[in-house]
Amino acid sequence: MEINTRGLPEDRKAVSDGLKGALMPHVKELCEDCQRRIEQNVLRVLDCKNEACGKVVDALPPMTAFISEASRRYLDEVLRLLKLLNIPCRLNPRLVRGLDYYAHTVWENRHPALGAQDALSGGGRYQIEMGGRKIEGVGFAMGLERVITAVQHDQAGAYDKLVTPLVWIVSQGQKALEENLVLAQTLRLQGIQCGIDLQGRSVKAQMRAANKSGAGYSIIRGEMEMEKGQLVLKNMKDGSQEELEMPAVIERLLLASRAEVVKP
Repeated sequence: MEINTRGLPEDRKAVSDGLKGALMPHVKELCEDCQRRIEQNVLRVLDCKNEACGKVVDALPPMTAFISEASRRYLDEVLRLLKLLNIPCRLNPRLVRGLDYYAHTVWENRHPALGAQDALSGGGRYQIEMGGRKIEGVGFAMGLERVITAVQHDQAGAYDKLVTPLVWIVSQGQKALEENLVLAQTLRLQGIQCGIDLQGRSVKAQMRAANKSGAGYSIIRGEMEMEKGQLVLKNMKDGSQEELEMPAVIERLLLASRAEVVKP
């Protein structure tokens, strides 16, 4: 995975002006397309495949040199959480998305089986104004043929179809959310489908989401549970719940998954 940042929307002018200023002394070294792009959409210069343009871009200050301190902190936090989840990634200052609705993180996943055109998928976080409301989200695209090639190369087994999550993870507080991100990763690697709220909403709102998802169980963790080293496992069908240590929770969910207790 390669990632970069577009920064906040209010950083765009500073980034554009900074890159233009850094490129102007080298404008004659750029291809004709990039000479036009400096004024039209300077970010497009960064991902030009022309070798001469690439050498110029490699010598430029990274985009992070022009973004705000808040945007740099956001990027550092994303990198920290990826490391926490053991997801390998590389910061690529040449990775961009040219459309203005992108904000903060952009990324691409690459696979060696795909040759020179090795991008498996790519996407980013977006922020737009629509009808007087600020709308935030994440979008991505991938090539299905490329996914098939990558799967065949890795000799992966058949993937189960997507079903209703077996369990929904509920967090109370930022520290619990970080620990629950690791838990979600652990469960998914065990083949247990789970959902988790990433918006920091109230426990009540998260439980509503758990009910709406149709999950058979919910896992609840806050400061009290973290101090005890336990998790609350709640049966969403009958409302019963118990406090268990993590190995016991995973074992219980594995048994439920194998027995297909929860149906889509």
